[in-house]
Amino acid sequence: IIILLLSESGVYSKCTSTVSSREISALEFLYNSTNGQNWRWHSPVGQWEFSGSVNPCNPLWQGLTCDNHAPCTVVDIALSEYDLRGTIPPQISWLPNLTSLDFSKNRLEQDIPSSIGELSQLSWINLRLNELTGTIPEEIELLNGVLAYFDLSDNILLGGTFPTVLCELTSLTLLNVMYNHMSGTIPVCVEKMTSMAELSVGNNNYTGTLPSVVFNILTMEKLRLELNHFSGSIPLSLCSLCHLSYLDIAENNVTGTIPTCIGSLTAMTHLIFSTNRMSGTIPTGISKLLNLNKLYLSVNKFIGSLPSVTLMDNLVLYAFNGNELTGSLPDAWPNHISALWVQNNYLTGSLPGVIGSITNLAEVVMSGNMLTGSIPVSIASCTGLEYWSTFDNSFSGEG
Repeated sequence: IIILLLSESGVYSKCTSTVSSREISALEFLYNSTNGQNWRWHSPVGQWEFSGSVNPCNPLWQGLTCDNHAPCTVVDIALSEYDLRGTIPPQISWLPNLTSLDFSKNRLEQDIPSSIGELSQLSWINLRLNELTGTIPEEIELLNGVLAYFDLSDNILLGGTFPTVLCELTSLTLLNVMYNHMSGTIPVCVEKMTSMAELSVGNNNYTGTLPSVVFNILTMEKLRLELNHFSGSIPLSLCSLCHLSYLDIAENNVTGTIPTCIGSLTAMTHLIFSTNRMSGTIPTGISKLLNLNKLYLSVNKFIGSLPSVTLMDNLVLYAFNGNELTGSLPDAWPNHISALWVQNNYLTGSLPGVIGSITNLAEVVMSGNMLTGSIPVSIASCTGLEYWSTFDNSFSGEG
């Protein structure tokens, strides 16, 4: 039986046995090394107290989940946004049955202790939004086969290259190291991470060609490579990722064209290639991505015409500004679209009258084109419209 903490309602566990003294000591080391006296408690009940008779699982302390076996044992620590300040103590390894550890959104600093590799049941680690430094300990490799979720984003650690020890964690389904100071190239050994569904390495200082190895992981569903210094082109192997729903390579130095086979990625909801140096025409196959929510191809060197979005009922953002596109605007638009950015191209023709029937339309930016005709009077029907910009065109008037 897994005993869950519901601190807001005051529901506690009914552990029939006490937690071992070693586990209690581990919790006390954690409390003391992270300024426990000044934690931001989420409820007046269940606060940690080490004086007198101590049983963290009965009544249950805040942030803990216990497994009611003999002896009772801590299996989960969830202390997100408790204002933990200090370091993660090496004695964290004294919790041998820990399966999940969440210290996110605190102010933890210094290194991740090497003893974390001794937690042989640990499958879930979330350390995002802290002030951790140093590198990932080599001992993390000991968690291979168990660790599935590892989030280290928004820290100041990993000042060096991508740690190859992570490649040994073939059981990982999610790895997030965004917003750190990682540099160098993505190592070839990443191809060993064959269970990966979400890989996020954006907002670092990676260089080299766009890592083709990550496009060979067939289980990939979400891939975030944005805001680095990757170059080269998108490999054709992209089109083998039939589960991929989110791809962001924005703000790199990517060149080349969009693979024409991209229309086969029917699970895609977010396609973000903005601010690169890509060229060529927009493949007509993009119009087959009926689940798209965001189509963001701004600030490149694309030529040719805009893709049709008639059947994209979930599309919210349509962004092609800052390219070299020609032709006219599509005649039909999905009703859920809220932002339409096509400024600074070479578009001609008039505005489609149907644009006034898009009930969710909030932003329209078409300035810097060669559009003609008049502004459709139907625009007045867009009651949610917050921003409209059509200057630097050749409109005959406004209605």
